[in-house]
Amino acid sequence: MDREIVYVINDLVGGGAEASLLDLAREMTRRGWNVSVLMILHRGVLLERAREWGVNLISLEKDGISGLRRLFASKNPLSETAGKSAEKTTRVIHGFLYWGNLLARILGLVSGSPVANSLRSTDLWRKSWHILLDRATLGCVDMYVPNSEAGRGRLLTVEKVPACKIRLIKNGLRSSMEICGAVNSPLASGEKRPVIGFAGRLADVKNPMLALSAFCIFLQRFPRALLRVAGDGPLRNEMMQAVERWGIEGNVQFQGHVQDMTAFMDSLDFFLLTSRWEGFPNVLLEAMARGKPIVTTDCGGASEIVINGVTGRIVSKDDSELLAREMITLMAEAHEYERMAENCRQRILKFFTFKTMADFYENLYNELVEASH
Repeated sequence: MDREIVYVINDLVGGGAEASLLDLAREMTRRGWNVSVLMILHRGVLLERAREWGVNLISLEKDGISGLRRLFASKNPLSETAGKSAEKTTRVIHGFLYWGNLLARILGLVSGSPVANSLRSTDLWRKSWHILLDRATLGCVDMYVPNSEAGRGRLLTVEKVPACKIRLIKNGLRSSMEICGAVNSPLASGEKRPVIGFAGRLADVKNPMLALSAFCIFLQRFPRALLRVAGDGPLRNEMMQAVERWGIEGNVQFQGHVQDMTAFMDSLDFFLLTSRWEGFPNVLLEAMARGKPIVTTDCGGASEIVINGVTGRIVSKDDSELLAREMITLMAEAHEYERMAENCRQRILKFFTFKTMADFYENLYNELVEASH
């Protein structure tokens, strides 16, 4: 009996959720599932990766209703026999992010397939009508899957989801990343100056201007330091103007979308995260896997990855001076740096492997299929 998964998401623009979805799609294909990815909009820098991996991609924008018909085949949600065939369904529909989750619920409702919804962020952008719509369609979701304790708490307290419909599955290190065999000392990246990394969408949620402000203070102690910025977004021009205005053009590199995150992380001494909110930031797993200590704001699931004083430093949000102070301390104390770097590597090995995460997801999919029979 064929087993099928349909992942549903808005697009493949290149964020952590989109990359995790593709990793999961490829792994479930290897494990014998028939996997498709349904996008609402046909766009994103990860489209090429999906094609290279042979992922079956369908988008409403490009393929329309005919794409849905092909995707659902004998269990076509638009056909009159959908209800009858749903009794023997072996399909799971798994939505990612807000609009992908909503579309997954609709497809599950009309096709009779079990639905999982991932909560990938403790996002504060949702308005009251978003929450009301979530509550109104609660019955269309068989299992909510937050990737952090913070996300689980939001589902319980804000979304009012019953605990029995929540399954916490924390992210694992992306399949394309390897855990380093040994850690380096500060300045071992090959540069003769401290190199700090920032990676993420250059948008308000990631608060990249805070990273720039903290880095400027850091430069007072380490005037030759370098900040490497991976990612793109609406704040890129504002950041570049600030760099020019502050006269630090020689200290900041904007690298755009980075395909090889292993090489990027290996070029750093430590990693900086300044987000206002997060779910379970994959980028911290990637940095720690390469033995890079973390300085991060206390956002969402960051504190579930980084242990303060053990694998990095966690500071309050919107405090550039405190961020800079922790960055300076990290670079000034080589022994402390090496201890944290090794702790980072060991923590990933023990708790955050990709296989562990994939096993949890496959168990969930099998449970949903069995419960639907």
